[in-house]
Amino acid sequence: MACEFTNSQIYGHSLAMDLIEKLQNALRIEKEYEIFQFEQLLKQKSLQERVQSGISFYPIQFQEEKLTTGNQVILEFQLQSFTNSNTKLQNGQVVSIFTLQDLPSKESKSFKAVLLSIHKNSVRVIPYNSEIPDWLEGGKLGLDIYFDETSYFLMEQALEKLKEKGSSYLEQFKKICFSREKLNFSEFYEVKNPQLNDSQCKAISKILTAKELAIIHGPPGTGKTTTLTYSIEYLVKNQNKILVCAASNTATDLLALRLSQKGLKVIRLGHPARIDPELWKLTLDAACENEAFYPQIHELRKRALDLKNQALKFKRNYQLQHKLERKQSLYEVRQLQNEALELEKNIIQKVLKDAHVICCTLTGASNEYLDKIFFDVLVIDEAAQALEPACWIAIPKAKKWIFAGDHHQLPPTVKSFEAEKQGLSITLFERLIQKYPEASVMLDIQYRANPVIMDFSSKIFYNHELKAHESVTQNALGPNEPIITFIDTAGCGFEEIQNLETLSYYNSQEAHILSKYLRDLLPKYPWATIGVISPYKQQVKYLEDFFSQDDVLRIVKVDTVDGFQGEERDIIAISLVRSNQEGEIGFLKDIRRMNVAITRARKKLIVIGDSATIANHSFYEQLLNFWYLNAEYKTAWDFL
Repeated sequence: MACEFTNSQIYGHSLAMDLIEKLQNALRIEKEYEIFQFEQLLKQKSLQERVQSGISFYPIQFQEEKLTTGNQVILEFQLQSFTNSNTKLQNGQVVSIFTLQDLPSKESKSFKAVLLSIHKNSVRVIPYNSEIPDWLEGGKLGLDIYFDETSYFLMEQALEKLKEKGSSYLEQFKKICFSREKLNFSEFYEVKNPQLNDSQCKAISKILTAKELAIIHGPPGTGKTTTLTYSIEYLVKNQNKILVCAASNTATDLLALRLSQKGLKVIRLGHPARIDPELWKLTLDAACENEAFYPQIHELRKRALDLKNQALKFKRNYQLQHKLERKQSLYEVRQLQNEALELEKNIIQKVLKDAHVICCTLTGASNEYLDKIFFDVLVIDEAAQALEPACWIAIPKAKKWIFAGDHHQLPPTVKSFEAEKQGLSITLFERLIQKYPEASVMLDIQYRANPVIMDFSSKIFYNHELKAHESVTQNALGPNEPIITFIDTAGCGFEEIQNLETLSYYNSQEAHILSKYLRDLLPKYPWATIGVISPYKQQVKYLEDFFSQDDVLRIVKVDTVDGFQGEERDIIAISLVRSNQEGEIGFLKDIRRMNVAITRARKKLIVIGDSATIANHSFYEQLLNFWYLNAEYKTAWDFL
């Protein structure tokens, strides 16, 4: 028996190593693909072309370096000849500040920073390093988009560590993940809360009684965030320290806000440029400001900045005395900065120790300040959108794991077809919910949409188990307004067009028909919120430009499916774009994205597309049949 058990252990370990190496290989392929795409975007374009395409600024002029109340160093630059609508750069992106000056070969001509804000004639960044180069005031400065490999490095590091023996808790989770273990649950604990439905109470009970693993499956509009918030509140009352992570900053911000509204001590870890400004009071910087020694840190850093600015006045003066004074001043600057840093570390450790809940993204879980903190419970929200290697960054930090998400909605973003083929798009959530149904509870009451809108998704994705709460059964714009309208462009010759530069598709005639329909509809219901979704970025851009010229439609938010994840509107219109004789639907084959798109609407869903093109796919054939029975059917000829 002992020999058999040992052989079983060896086999299990071997299988785990194979899976880890497969993940590593897929991650490497994805990283190489992203780097290649970035180099195509950046290195094959001249500086002038990069500026024109909105991924660079040049020239920019250094204005000032200052400290925020949170002791962040901010650099501000003046922009020249800048058109705000042209830029593809966004707040929170990593950028490179560079110079075209002639410098000694050993001196770096660029440094990394995070983009904080872009205004009409200025841009502000937070540098990665407080050591700012002297050449900032020398002119010939520019700003480039930058490919940041940090997240890949952290995921690679997390996977590599899995090959080594970890803590007893991590080893237990590795067994759960890579083989089939018996999960343990304590005695059943009935949760009763009049503000929650039965499935939400069952989900909380599962979380509280699970010894190792609980999984919350939250279809659209079922109150997953509410359920998690109550669950974490119960866990904190039971003296648990919680780490809450999510795949995106938006989801992390939402949970942090909801938990703080419950009266819990919440710290939102993360880069200030990537955190919603409304959540400033929950950030580490804000919490540190309330500590006794904080003013001392601010004073030390202010003295260091003043001394540094004074020292830099000598940089173009070659007298020996001035050189020596500059050297001494910069030495004192470093001393002051180090003293401030040590004080800050002590304050941060105290703040984090006192917090009930710490919230961050999955990659943010690598924060050095979390290395000395062990958590009772790790909660991963949006787990069905998270790459598995990203989850492994956070998993070793706790002894119990809660995964929440929906594997029938948006998958993780994987750009390389080969990496996807190697399994990178398969999530840990997906694997665990299939392997351990006993650990899972599905939330089955949705509070968003009229049942007619949600019924198709309930049938196809949720085995008819998703039901509408009584509060939304009468959701409609008006008594005579159809809940779903399908506008069919088949036979109209509205063929798609591909943008040869972006390779994305658009359909201008589809956009024109949709605008006519919405222009007639919206004045009838001026109170209604509205969103327009297209799976294709080029169609989103076309619609945005087209709507911006219309007084009625310019208020409408237009975005991709990903851009509407987690959002809802009274009215949602979807432009499918694809129309061709071959029946090619490309991106539409990802039916999980279509599930997200059609479940954003509360009171009315409008879809425009070519039935002859999409009906070649079995999913869309079923969807069209459902609409023929349950929707108002129009053809594009009605609008011509």
